[in-house]
Amino acid sequence: MSEHALAHSGFGIALSRSAKGLSGLILVAAVLLLALAAPVLAPHDPARQVVEWRFLPPGSPGHPLGGDNLGRDVLSRALYGARTSIAVAAIVVTGATLIGSLLGAVAGYSGGRLDAVAMRVVDFMLAFPFLLLALIVMAVLGPGFWSMTLALTVASWAKFARIVRGEAMRVRRLEFIDAARAVGAPVWRIVRDHVSPNVLPAVMVLGTLEIRSSYPKRR
Repeated sequence: MSEHALAHSGFGIALSRSAKGLSGLILVAAVLLLALAAPVLAPHDPARQVVEWRFLPPGSPGHPLGGDNLGRDVLSRALYGARTSIAVAAIVVTGATLIGSLLGAVAGYSGGRLDAVAMRVVDFMLAFPFLLLALIVMAVLGPGFWSMTLALTVASWAKFARIVRGEAMRVRRLEFIDAARAVGAPVWRIVRDHVSPNVLPAVMVLGTLEIRSSYPKRR
């Protein structure tokens, strides 16, 4: 069995032995399945407004979660809303991870003037409140799904750059990095093959936390 397969096997065993990890995986899978099956599971049109459904309490016949202030079925809106929320969060976190991780890894490994300039840009981005920065970008681009995802990505990448930069500065002092330099490996290959895999755990943790805060709030 290859090392890659052994690593995945070990991860699966560790996950199966962790009650918290396994329960979290089951919960995430359940949410994804419910969102994908929204057209089948939703009892009503999420945009339909019926006066008689206004402020229906949870448990009402045909409305398990009740109705909102405009007479729309809450369960249907929750199922359909999850589709948009998950899509936006996934795109935003993926984009922010790629941009921030690349900049942070290169800046942290290279150091010097490049690191100083990159971190000043990161400091500038982090000085703005997250929501305010996203609103400024949306005001420039206009409303829309892709404008919203781009705005949230612009407001999020700096966090990844800061975390990855710190991890890259730690990794570049290790012996295997010195060995790679000694054999003449170019900087881009060292960053790709040696620095990036070692900062991946920190990126995964931050990405998991950022997915929650990247959900668009539906009303």
